[in-house]
Amino acid sequence: RCHRVAFVPAYYSFVLSGYLKEMHHSGLSTKICFQHLSSHQHSYVLQEIASCINTKLEAGIELLDALQHPLIDHQLIMYLSIGSAIGNLEDLLNDYMILQEARWLFWMKRITACITLSAYSFVGIVAVCIYRMMLIPLELLNTF
Repeated sequence: RCHRVAFVPAYYSFVLSGYLKEMHHSGLSTKICFQHLSSHQHSYVLQEIASCINTKLEAGIELLDALQHPLIDHQLIMYLSIGSAIGNLEDLLNDYMILQEARWLFWMKRITACITLSAYSFVGIVAVCIYRMMLIPLELLNTF
């Protein structure tokens, strides 16, 4: 159910790309990276994602097809395919992480603007209601 929220696949893809970048930087192959991550006890969801991908890789499925998972962002798959094609996986994973941070910053600014707008609207409505309540005694004087 969580994969329908756009933030969840983006978060786990970001974490996965960070692990892959660091492991690839130390000279490990992608298959060994996923084998290690599938035994990683830090995050249950990341472990499940890595074990699913590792199972597909051991079955002989190509990496880009094995990465088709509901909790993997399609942008990450695109960056991985380009990085493996040109042989510069670390830089492209770093670019993906920068892109993801920029997207999160954009959405945070948008959410902040919506919260600010709703807060000012609420304060305005309360001010108008209080003003109208203060006018009630004056209207009562006019009825006599």
